[in-house]
Amino acid sequence: MASFRLLSLTAVVLVVLGLVGVIVRRGPLAQLIAVNVMGAGALLLFGGVAARDPAGDPVPHAMILTGIVVTVAATGAGTALIRRLHALEVYDAGLGDESGSASGGGRAAEGDR
Repeated sequence: MASFRLLSLTAVVLVVLGLVGVIVRRGPLAQLIAVNVMGAGALLLFGGVAARDPAGDPVPHAMILTGIVVTVAATGAGTALIRRLHALEVYDAGLGDESGSASGGGRAAEGDR
């Protein structure tokens, strides 16, 4: 019972830290990391609840694994969007040269804007 309390307390702390990070931080990468921290807290709490079941039902564990996969995919997509946003901001600010090397890859086509 003490381990479940420790797991729940840790999960709540992670969710609160993530929520504060989303509210306080202004950078998109910092907000993405804060959302990941919140997700880790939710998965930890769900794992703690699943561990209390003495029968060992595999469904909650499968849901946790699915949640981890979805989190990794969403983080990758969010990181790609943040990189693209940063590249467009650098290009629009005139900080990149004509080849677009400062934006991390080729020059944006006119139709992409």
